Amino acid sequence: MLYDVNIINKINYMKKILFLSLFVGFFTLSFKAIAFTPFVEITSPNNSNIALDSGQKIEIRWDSNVAINTMVDVYISNGTNKGPVLRGTNSGNLIYNPGVLPAGSNYKAYVSIVSESPIADSSDVPFTIRGIIQNETENLNKNNYGEDNQNNNIVEDGNNNEGITNSHRNNIENVLKVLEKVAKTDKGASEKAREITQEENYSKDIMVEAIKKEENRSNLKTFFLGSDYKNLGVIRNQIVRYNTSLDKLIKVSEEVQDLDLKNELNTQSEIIKLEITQLENFVNENESKFSLLGWFVKMFR
Repeated sequence: MLYDVNIINKINYMKKILFLSLFVGFFTLSFKAIAFTPFVEITSPNNSNIALDSGQKIEIRWDSNVAINTMVDVYISNGTNKGPVLRGTNSGNLIYNPGVLPAGSNYKAYVSIVSESPIADSSDVPFTIRGIIQNETENLNKNNYGEDNQNNNIVEDGNNNEGITNSHRNNIENVLKVLEKVAKTDKGASEKAREITQEENYSKDIMVEAIKKEENRSNLKTFFLGSDYKNLGVIRNQIVRYNTSLDKLIKVSEEVQDLDLKNELNTQSEIIKLEITQLENFVNENESKFSLLGWFVKMFR
């Protein structure tokens, strides 16, 4: 009889724990839904002493509490003249190529979250563009944000619903195109370029599949069981591969003789650096998501 009482007590205890877990979980979600106010705030450029010379790119940085895989539009304007609108992920920074813009002292950077109710911000302080800004290369826009718009209007990711999946695929494929050009035109660096191409082709497919799997994971499943840590581990492993490929790409750039090709490779190196940062942020964000199972396990540690 004592054995039966213990069993009943354990069952009642587990019921209480389950009820408490559900209550706390739903309360947390409700609180987040009420208290969470999305924002975006530009942190740079925000200084009147900034002045761009002809052909100079500028890094635009911003803070936001919106998910990193949310799309953002970034551009520079003085109210009359407007640079190309670049669409990418909410990574917090990008290297922006203004294209051809007239000289002026009242330019500002603009960042807006792409959503049903747009959230936007601009530089608090205007900055100067001295002379005509010339496009050094079209590749930065192409590699960062998909197909280049020939009219210098908007460069967008092909499918906004897939978050960083398409953006990542396009970026890596453009890196591969430049490496193929090196392999065909530079005998000294061709072997290393082919080696990197083979490695990137292998990593790209694995990475795209892993990102897509994580992006398509059910919110309900994540709430109860947490993120797919095995899948996130795959992404982390591929990030290590990307870092290795980046080191090799920099060495190839040093060996290439053609200056235009060298500049293209340097641009690709910067793209991969940004890609690695975005992927690391993506993994960290998904690893830190709340789940009932994770909360329950921590209770008994």
